[in-house]
Amino acid sequence: MIFKRYVRLFIEGIFLVTFNLVCSATQTVEAQNQQSIGGIDDGIENWTQADRSQVGYLDIGGGKKLGYTFGLARDHYGRVTNGGDSTITKDSYNPKPDEYGAGDDGVDYNNMFRSKINVFLNDNNIAIGSTYQDNYSDSDVRDTLAQDSVSRTSPDFLIAPPNSRSRINTLDFSLLSQMTNKKYYVGFDSNNNKTFKIVGDFVRKPFYRQDKHKIWNKINNGNYNLTAEILLRPSPNNSAVVQRELYLHNSSGDNQELNVLFGEDTMLGTNDGIPIYDLDEKQGLYIQDYQGKYQLMVSNNVPDGFKHYKAQDYNFDGYDSNDDEDYNINYHEDNANNWVKGFDNGDLNGNGDEQYNFRYGQQLIDSTDTSYILSWGHTDLASGQTSHYVSTMGVTASGYAVPYVKKTYTNETSQDGKNHIGDRLKFTLKANNSGMKSSWLYKKLVDKMPSGLQIDPTTIRISDDDRTDKVISMTDYNDDTKTLTVPTNRSLKDGQSATVTFEANITNDAVKNLDNNSSITNKGEFTGIDNSAEDSKSEDKKFTDSSSIPIEASDYEPNFTKQVRNLTTDKNSAYMNKVAAKQDNIVEYKISYNVGYSKNYLLSGAQITDNLPEGVELTNDPVVITTPDGKISQTTTPNTTLAEIKQGETETIEFKAKVTSPIAGQVINMAKLTGANKSNGQMVGDALTNGAEVDTENVDGFVSVPDKIDFGQSNMYGKTKLLKNISTDGELIVRHPAANNFRVNVSYDNDDNRKKIQTATGDTLPTDDTGLIFIKQKSKDNKVGEWKPLLKVGTSIQSEEFSGHQDLVNLTDLVGVNDWQLKVDARAKAGAYNGKLTWTMVDSVQ
Repeated sequence: MIFKRYVRLFIEGIFLVTFNLVCSATQTVEAQNQQSIGGIDDGIENWTQADRSQVGYLDIGGGKKLGYTFGLARDHYGRVTNGGDSTITKDSYNPKPDEYGAGDDGVDYNNMFRSKINVFLNDNNIAIGSTYQDNYSDSDVRDTLAQDSVSRTSPDFLIAPPNSRSRINTLDFSLLSQMTNKKYYVGFDSNNNKTFKIVGDFVRKPFYRQDKHKIWNKINNGNYNLTAEILLRPSPNNSAVVQRELYLHNSSGDNQELNVLFGEDTMLGTNDGIPIYDLDEKQGLYIQDYQGKYQLMVSNNVPDGFKHYKAQDYNFDGYDSNDDEDYNINYHEDNANNWVKGFDNGDLNGNGDEQYNFRYGQQLIDSTDTSYILSWGHTDLASGQTSHYVSTMGVTASGYAVPYVKKTYTNETSQDGKNHIGDRLKFTLKANNSGMKSSWLYKKLVDKMPSGLQIDPTTIRISDDDRTDKVISMTDYNDDTKTLTVPTNRSLKDGQSATVTFEANITNDAVKNLDNNSSITNKGEFTGIDNSAEDSKSEDKKFTDSSSIPIEASDYEPNFTKQVRNLTTDKNSAYMNKVAAKQDNIVEYKISYNVGYSKNYLLSGAQITDNLPEGVELTNDPVVITTPDGKISQTTTPNTTLAEIKQGETETIEFKAKVTSPIAGQVINMAKLTGANKSNGQMVGDALTNGAEVDTENVDGFVSVPDKIDFGQSNMYGKTKLLKNISTDGELIVRHPAANNFRVNVSYDNDDNRKKIQTATGDTLPTDDTGLIFIKQKSKDNKVGEWKPLLKVGTSIQSEEFSGHQDLVNLTDLVGVNDWQLKVDARAKAGAYNGKLTWTMVDSVQ
């Protein structure tokens, strides 16, 4: 027995050749810490106090690691060390005026020593810094000075009053300049990576300073009394990225109003003045050195991330110190750097580069002495409260991918910003590659629904950077295991991303499965491989991110379900979530709406809608409705209006349907509730039942084949090239319940004018006896595979036969990214090409 499906090939470009094989046939909540230091819970439970710094590393590959620490982590020759900086708990200070220069008043406003954040690249034991560092030499710099002056021109976190008109300089506004009683701690996160923090008192009061005219001026940069914690920890999703965090706890009796910022004077290796580029979609910025060897990234793609960012020239700018009015307002000399000078109108509360929503790679500033500033905006911190501020940083080398994943959700129905039983949530799971001259093969996404979430499989979508949503097969969701598995099959180059979205309803089961924070947690697992680093080609790596969803105590507990049974096989069978059926079988559906023993009940008037999908059709038998009072009525459609349903009562709707699908597949559908109101007069959000599933069995055939196989773009330069595919859209899913073993073949016929690759004007791709299109044929024992040309008669996608008795088989892993090659001859003309492939399933003879 042979089953066929066809594939269409698409190529376009002018000197660039693009190939597409087209086939036919927020809010994330952090876990809470059990060990509170200074009234701050940061999620780490195993802190140990230490007196000297340690260094943490995250592996990138090829002898390269991302390093993170406080203070010094290199020797006089630029080699990495294990830390050991004993100055990190000492009070920070600015150097003497004659060391690095000062203004006429003899004050150095721009340098600050000790306790600095240090994120760097360990490139085979050579430290590649991300901020400006002094040039250490064994002959003229003492160890103590080297420790003191780490990142001396970078203020790190700054705190300013929201209405400040002063220049936001390092001396007067950096957190470290007024942080005392420091203590240093070492801990480990859930992935057993090192975490570090410095905790201390941040106290700032008005004071007087003498200016160059020998006049004493009152300096009022806020009156603060807070506990501060500066924390370094790896990204929890397994990426080579470090989170730089600040917690502020207000243990005073007064409200504290403030703006939090973070500034760094950038440097990559020996390059101090380097361009800065946008990271895309208001997420932050990145920097590359002139030699194209290294890159650093700063992102807000994290809970409590910054709102504003600005790439700017580090060099002094400023107010005119000879202008008495300007001078009297700012109280500072003209050598004091102003870290907010790049924001709109130099305003502390102004916007930065994020306001333009640049795409990835947009240059923000050229190769001056570059720096950047981040801002979280205004915070009103009440007594007893804790605020949190985060930015992420990664440093990498050319040829290595840096995947970063993020999972968020929005509530589509809530009217008060809280999550209630019955609310509908939209989840967004995004993976992107922040690497440099790299490619990350994003293979699959797995997301297991927790009890209390009912996914709507009709809403599963995937999109690339073109923002075009593509529908994902409902068969990717397994209702038995409540697991979504999407074969994403994309090769993400620098700055590229892929996003999966779906919607789900909060069900009554949520209240029975809450954690200690009255939440349920939904975790996404992203699997891929560095497609550019030679030493990591053979190993998949998983990245995870979770959404913690707080659930409000419910005054209304509905239970909305849909089940099905096969009357043809057993007219007395029980209703189930899934049944097997054949064409012409009669199945019966049952929709139930129940209200638990809660405070409120359902008022009459809610609408039930159930539109059957293709593959089943309503019979002429009556639809039977049983209301809570036991009365039975009949109608012609399952779309109906519910009666009043009080606590402990249920209304049911039962109707028959005929299976019309002659091919293998799953027929899943749900009923929908709209226009519902509780007895207290409040609306109930739209809701869906679970998916009732009818599986058409004992039918061999294709459930789906790939929609498109994309070979990207290539400038031919007059040379013959073998292009590998960069993505496979759609999935290869088959059913084979029969006992025979079978093969799945794919073929291409270059002699068939209806299928051959050609342009609209008749241009074709030159070929020879070696073949035009190739597939990497794998075996059960050899997943690397061997390239085989596609033949007219078909080429098997696997060297061995597949076993029979398989109801639903997803073979997408055999036809994914890098599993196809296209040979493009140097004589090929530019243009838009179209062609077709053919899929066949062939049973073995027994």
